[in-house]
Amino acid sequence: MQELRYHFQQAEHPLSEDELNFAFASMDFDNSGEIDFEEFSELLLRHRRLISRLDQFSKYFIPIDANEDGVLTPQEMNVVLASVDESPLSQDELTFLRQRIGGKDLTWERFLELLLVV
Repeated sequence: MQELRYHFQQAEHPLSEDELNFAFASMDFDNSGEIDFEEFSELLLRHRRLISRLDQFSKYFIPIDANEDGVLTPQEMNVVLASVDESPLSQDELTFLRQRIGGKDLTWERFLELLLVV
C-alpha cells in the first residue's frame, strides 16, 4: 500500500486513505492483497484504451453535466442514455456506482477513474 501511495504522490495525485483503499481494491482483482503482474498489465491496458479515447469521452460525456455543477447525477446520465436508446440506470447499477465511489459525488475525474478501474 505504501508503494501505491508513493506512486500516486509522485504523479501529483495524492489520495486519502479511503481513496487509496478503493484504488488498491479496484486493481487487486483476485483479492490476494497484492497487485501482481497480470493485474498491473490489465490496468495499463485499460489506461491506454481510456487515454486513446479521451477526446471522444470529453465530446460526449462532459455535456452530461447539464447544470454545470461538476457532478454527474443519475438523472443527467439517464438523459444521455435515453438519447442513445438505452435503458435508464437500474437500481443495481446505481448501487454499484455508489459503492464504487464510496458514496461521494460522481465528478468527471471520478467517472474517468471508474472507467479505468471497473
